[in-house]
Amino acid sequence: MKRQELIDAALLHYSLHGYQGATMKKIADEVGIKPASIYFFIKTKRNYLSLHFNIYLITI
Repeated sequence: MKRQELIDAALLHYSLHGYQGATMKKIADEVGIKPASIYFFIKTKRNYLSLHFNIYLITI
């Protein structure tokens, strides 16, 4: 599923480059889609970060 792949790629890039350094283009490239297509799945970079916090909170 592309959405989950994007979420995982975003987490990877946030971990490696920080929030500012993790660009939507890098995240899209990681899963092999065009950068513009990333917004079909999740609308903003901040939304990706929010998803990560929610997932983390659910697992603890």
